[in-house]
Amino acid sequence: NELAMEIPIPHYPPYTSKYNPHISPLCQGLIFESVQTVKDFMVTATTRTGLKLLISILYNTYQTDRNVAVDFKSNLKIVFD
Repeated sequence: NELAMEIPIPHYPPYTSKYNPHISPLCQGLIFESVQTVKDFMVTATTRTGLKLLISILYNTYQTDRNVAVDFKSNLKIVFD
């Protein structure tokens, strides 16, 4: 609303939120021994057009079971597709 522009947000199908089409095929059959090993492996991935991935490891602890405000939908101009 503050930007006064439409921002489309695509979503993967249910239960595939962590799927990444550039990374998932590369990970088949690998054993991840540490977070650093995963990072080192994933930075080697590229797309057909040469796009390289930037990998960041977040070590923060995040609160779980958070919910949006009760009036979330009524306060924002969201069009659910």
